[in-house]
Amino acid sequence: MRAGGWATSEDVAGSPAVSHAYVAEDELTALFRRHSRALLGMVWVMLGDLGAAEEVVQDSFISLQRAWPTMRDQSRALGYLRATSLNLVRARLRHRLVVLRHPLARPIDTASAEDAVMLSEDRREVLAALRRLPVRQRECLVMRYYAEMTEQDIASMLKISQNSVRTHLRRGMAALEAGLEARP
Repeated sequence: MRAGGWATSEDVAGSPAVSHAYVAEDELTALFRRHSRALLGMVWVMLGDLGAAEEVVQDSFISLQRAWPTMRDQSRALGYLRATSLNLVRARLRHRLVVLRHPLARPIDTASAEDAVMLSEDRREVLAALRRLPVRQRECLVMRYYAEMTEQDIASMLKISQNSVRTHLRRGMAALEAGLEARP
């Protein structure tokens, strides 16, 4: 008998008070050596991912190890492993379907604090330059580029011709560019 109460392989043959944990460990190890490759192949074919297949087989053996002391017929351990592996594969495939049906929103790239300040400053400058424009130019630019309205919609809203809208947009953009280029 080893220190800690575990039986050695010599103790198993002759001692009636052999630890079941050691015998189970030997039987599970033998079962693993005999059947793990075949189980891995079966699971890999179903999942198409070797890493995931290895995890499923490992989880199946862990489940068997936990259930071993309560198993009535340990000769059915291979069937238990196959059924457990199949159930774990099904669970993974169901999870994949859920992930495909409900994709996570992509994380929004966040700007650094410095970028936010610079953007905020740029916006303030653009707004200030817009406020210096004549009313019609400002209205046309805002409706076209912020509200994304067509020239026809702008003309109808302001009750002016489309040619007038084009003229206000062209002059407004030129004045806006000149005002922003003149900034310090």
